[in-house]
Order: sequence, then structure tokens, then C-alpha cells
Amino acid sequence: MSERRNFGQLNRPGFGPIILVILTLATLGFGGYFYYGQLASTPFYLWLFVPDCPLYAALASVILLSGWPKGGQGLLGALAAPFRFTIASACALYGSWTIFVFIVYWTAYLAPTQLPITLILIFGHLGMILQAMLVLPKKKEIGAAAGWLLALVLAWLWLGLNTLIDYGFGPLSTHPWLTDPLNPSIAVFTWTGSLIVPLALLMLGRLSGENNELERLRGWLRWNKRAQT
Repeated sequence: MSERRNFGQLNRPGFGPIILVILTLATLGFGGYFYYGQLASTPFYLWLFVPDCPLYAALASVILLSGWPKGGQGLLGALAAPFRFTIASACALYGSWTIFVFIVYWTAYLAPTQLPITLILIFGHLGMILQAMLVLPKKKEIGAAAGWLLALVLAWLWLGLNTLIDYGFGPLSTHPWLTDPLNPSIAVFTWTGSLIVPLALLMLGRLSGENNELERLRGWLRWNKRAQT
């Protein structure tokens, strides 16, 4: 009862979704500001691979707000949970990637004039890792081992393609503009994370039971409570 009372202070209809929408709009606004110059210099057919953090944070928010996509009959229904697994993997990878960049370039990002913005960004990207936990499909939603294997392969393929375009396209590479030349540890971290993060989420999803607090938070963030599974 005490847990319900503590959580219930904020558990008013529509309060959670409003907060999530505001945070998502702020993320998209800052992302547009940060990536504007890079997008303007990038061919339009590569735009999808430029604003990684804002893109996947926004997709995760859509999933949390709507409960979409839902499983069901047919190909789209079968791919719903693997799609969510891929978005969860991307949120965890790029959220941790940004924090790793702050560590690598600590002399710039932890400078007194930059530190307040860096701290805000650290909390924001930790929020992406939390989004990954919230978007990660439940054990029953993917079911058999074949479903988890499909989810893992789909995440590996998409993150691998993204990383290849980020670091392997020479002057057209789409990684965020940092320094020239880029610290080689950044690419190593991204390639390694593209393999390890989906595998870690796979193990987490298959071996762990459903967390009641995460489930309660999912329900709090959803517009349509009936969409909750």
C-alpha cells in the first residue's frame, strides 16, 4: 500500500504522458539545433543515420505513449516485438555512447563553462537507457527461442548498418561531428556496443522476470491505458 501511495502522488490521468511529450519535444528541439549543420551537409538519403539519439528517443516515446506496435497475426504482428527490441537496443547503445564520448573528451565537456549542459545531457542520455528497459519486449511477447533469435539478428543488422554508415563511408560518414581526426576509441566502442548491447538485452529479456516498477511506469506513461498488455 505504501508503494502505491508514493507513486500515486504523480499518478494522475494524463500527467505522465504530458511529461514524456514535453521531454520528447525538448529532445527533438535540441537535436534539431545540434544536428542542423550536419544534416545540411549530408545527402538526404543518409539523413536517417545522422540524428541517432533524438530519433530513437522519439521512437521509444511513441511506443511508450501508444503501446504501438502490437503483436498479432501476419508478418507485421510477428515483427512487432523484434522492432521494439531493435529500438531498445538503439536507445541503450546511443545513450551509453554519448556518455562514453563525454568521458573521452572530458577536458572539453567537463570544463566549467560546459559542465551544466553536460550534466543535463548525461541525465537525458541515462533516460534513453531507461527507455530501453521500458521498450524492451516482455518475455511472453517474443516467446520461443526463434523469436528472440529473430529480434537479435534484426538488431545486429540494423545497428551494424548504422555503424558502417557512421564510420565507414569516408567523407560521407554520418557520425556526429566531434573532432578531426576522430578519436579511434569512439568507432571501436560503437562497433563493440552494436554487438554486445543487443546480446545483453536479449539475456536480460529472456532471463529476468517482469519488473513491477517498470510495468507501473509503462502504464503511467501511456495515453491509452487499455493499450497496456
